[in-house]
Amino acid sequence: MMKMTLYVKKGLLLLWILLAAVFASAQDATVYGKVLDAKTGTPLIGAVITFSPVAAETSTNSKGVYEAGKLAAGQCRITASHVNYDIREFLLTLEPGERRQVDFYLDPAPNMLKMVIVKEKYIREIPYIQHTLVKSDIEMMPVRDIGDQLRLLPNVSGIKKGAVNIDPVVRGFKFSQLTILMDGAITIEGGCPNRMDPTTSHIALDDMSEMQVLKGPFALRYGAVFGGVVNLVPVKPVASDVFEIKVKGVKAFESNWMGNREYVNVAGGSQRYYFLVSAYNQKYGDYSDGNGVRYQTDHHKFGYKGALGIRPFRGHELMVSWSQSMSKGIMFPALPMDDRSDDSRVLSVDYKVGKLNDLVNSLDLKVYTASVDHVMDNKQKPFSDTTAATATILADVQGGRFEAGLNLGGGHLYVGADQKTIQKTGDRVKVMIMQNPMNGKVPVKTEQLWNNAEINDLGFFAEYKKRVKRLDLIAAARFDINDATSDSIRLYGMGTPPPVLIKIDTTDSHFTAFSFSAGVTYNFSEKLNLSLAAGRGTRFPNMLERFIVSLPVGFDNFEYMGNPSLKPEINNEADLNLRFTHPVFGGADLTLFYSFVQDYISGQRIPVSQQKPLTDNVLGVKRFENFETAVFSGFEFSLKTPEKYNLAGAVTASYTQGIIKNVTKPLLDSTKPPLQSVIGDTMLAEDPASEIPPFEMNLMVRYRLFGGKVVPSATWRVVAAQEKVSKAYFEQTTPGFNIIGLHVAYRHNAYLTVSGGVTNLLNTAYYEHLSRRIIGSTLSFYEPGRVFYINAIVTI
Repeated sequence: MMKMTLYVKKGLLLLWILLAAVFASAQDATVYGKVLDAKTGTPLIGAVITFSPVAAETSTNSKGVYEAGKLAAGQCRITASHVNYDIREFLLTLEPGERRQVDFYLDPAPNMLKMVIVKEKYIREIPYIQHTLVKSDIEMMPVRDIGDQLRLLPNVSGIKKGAVNIDPVVRGFKFSQLTILMDGAITIEGGCPNRMDPTTSHIALDDMSEMQVLKGPFALRYGAVFGGVVNLVPVKPVASDVFEIKVKGVKAFESNWMGNREYVNVAGGSQRYYFLVSAYNQKYGDYSDGNGVRYQTDHHKFGYKGALGIRPFRGHELMVSWSQSMSKGIMFPALPMDDRSDDSRVLSVDYKVGKLNDLVNSLDLKVYTASVDHVMDNKQKPFSDTTAATATILADVQGGRFEAGLNLGGGHLYVGADQKTIQKTGDRVKVMIMQNPMNGKVPVKTEQLWNNAEINDLGFFAEYKKRVKRLDLIAAARFDINDATSDSIRLYGMGTPPPVLIKIDTTDSHFTAFSFSAGVTYNFSEKLNLSLAAGRGTRFPNMLERFIVSLPVGFDNFEYMGNPSLKPEINNEADLNLRFTHPVFGGADLTLFYSFVQDYISGQRIPVSQQKPLTDNVLGVKRFENFETAVFSGFEFSLKTPEKYNLAGAVTASYTQGIIKNVTKPLLDSTKPPLQSVIGDTMLAEDPASEIPPFEMNLMVRYRLFGGKVVPSATWRVVAAQEKVSKAYFEQTTPGFNIIGLHVAYRHNAYLTVSGGVTNLLNTAYYEHLSRRIIGSTLSFYEPGRVFYINAIVTI
């Protein structure tokens, strides 16, 4: 086993910190200026000025003036925002000891509109799209879950098994085909084989400052990226010129399922020491769909967070963060078990150093540990009267990341390394209620789901950005070493001695992979540019695909067996983007993408003569195997008016299709019992990939009243039928639907903002294509009917 001892891990943590602490401090810079209304020249009071990557923040006084000192020299992105105005930012290079004046002129455009106008945050230096949802998006809308909130973005959908814990899907890529991180580095491994607790479910939605989605295998600084990156950036404490404490509270209510959500955040400090503590609680009941059908979707999630920042030297920052997220009794109508309890904990230590000299622009170090204790059972499922099952799974991740930012050759070079170790173990205890007693007792069977499984990954990366006249250039490369192992995988039956049903002794695997990407943006003018990005990304098989022991995992009506001999998947992708922006007419954006996937991982049926299933009423057993190739392609389009106008609107559209080459489909005889119904296999030259969302279009219109104090808006979502479904997975088609929503935001003053509205105004009965079927049936899992909601945000 490739186990790291406790002493080695502690030593590694100390080494990471010492590596950063030995660097000398840098001389600080100061930035000051005014924030004014671009039309009237009126000073803006309470505008927020943020500085990155140094994580500093300040605000304007009664004269619209701000000043921030002790900023690390080097490249700095300065952003000014105000609740009633559009965001403006500058990218500067600060010299040591410099005092720089930067004035901002903001156009009227309420920041609160972001919850209905989903923006693409386009960083000019990169040739691929980055979508970003900011905190105001989260606070103003009726959301319960990160995965649900991400579905607001173009070509981002989610697999739904319950009312919460929705699993993100980006351009048809899902599960570990997406790199989902917290704060750019932290990996959290869920416990459930059916993914009732994906990574996003272990992170508090209200604690997010930003949620970023970077599509494609291009952003290799984030890890072994395959289909895209979801980076969840948490709220952090910031330094203040004078000691102060700020309090924010959020109270939200939704009808239909009588949902309540509360959040409180207390932050404060001074220039040297600063802190943040927060807590959240959300509790929802069952909801009804548009036909009045009731679904068991009640859930309770709660948790807290604390963070402490220290500036030990000029240009240095040490940040320690701790969070704990918990849940009790989350019901999953589309899974064979429900969440009984979940306890996830994350501890991270960050050390940042600003500019040291003309070469070294920044140094960033992070070490972390994340643990998940997940318990689930089937006690409220209809089949629990024959077999009562409880599963307990422990998943741990330890890791770290180091990056240096360098000024080289007129451009910016980032080099670094990241490492993580994922460990997982868990058992399922089954009380065989309907079997004959053994020695006067009801038979009890214990099955290993994972047996001390472990995956280690060590990666080295580099990324270089440079502007040459009208061209923005970028290139990235990454080298990964991936090792995996598990104790012997064995499953026993009932009897004396118990018979061996499954036995896998060879579990070790070792891979190395080289990934790369490159891109160019040609700027025809400030209003028009064309970008091309191409890359090759690698995804190593995950815990489920390597080590799961004969279990239904929700893909179809088969049990699935892990395969330690799987090869990595490789995604070869190209994206072409055309962007036009105009201050009078607005903006338009079109992206075309094409992905060619090698060694695509999917399930291959095993004959019953070789492996019998352990679960009743399934069709058999499949083993994860590498298939030949898969192709994913599609487009994303957006059109929007300038936000400075009182009347504004936006429209987005997206489409993805996926094809798997040379896949086998089981042949069924419906007249026979499930286990005997599979009579053979047939080869399909092409089969649509499963769980691909259909074409979707979203339209938004809003009008700003009373100088932006009141902003009503309306949304119309149009989703086409999905007829291209997987035959190999017996996927069913889904009809299209139209959904209308109304929203209004009211900013009373700087301390109180209220928003409210109604979703699914016409009480339409509909379900998403990516929603799983109700367990034990072919019934669809419908979305909620009409829901009225109200959110109140208080800031002191």
